[in-house]
Order: sequence, then structure tokens, then C-alpha cells
Amino acid sequence: MYFDPAVQEHDDGRTGEPDRFGIKVIRFTNDQVLENHEFIINKIKSIKRN
Repeated sequence: MYFDPAVQEHDDGRTGEPDRFGIKVIRFTNDQVLENHEFIINKIKSIKRN
């Protein structure tokens, strides 16, 4: 999903805060959100089951 290591590092830092409170962060690309709703729904359902 990441092409730039600086972007990955930035997102990792942003994810750390919710993680401290037990909140799971799920990231999707803009294209996935706009074009592949079924994938998004299935991913969320699969994570919710675990």
C-alpha cells in the first residue's frame, strides 16, 4: 500500500495512539474505498470475527 517509506512511518506513528486504547486501525487505499466496496466490507467483517 505504501510507496514512500516516509508515508509508512507517518501512518505507523498515527496508528500508535489508537493502539494504546485498544482501537484497531484498518487502512485502505482511496481506490479501494471508491471502487471495491465489497472488499472493504469483507475485510471489516473478517477482522470483527477475530
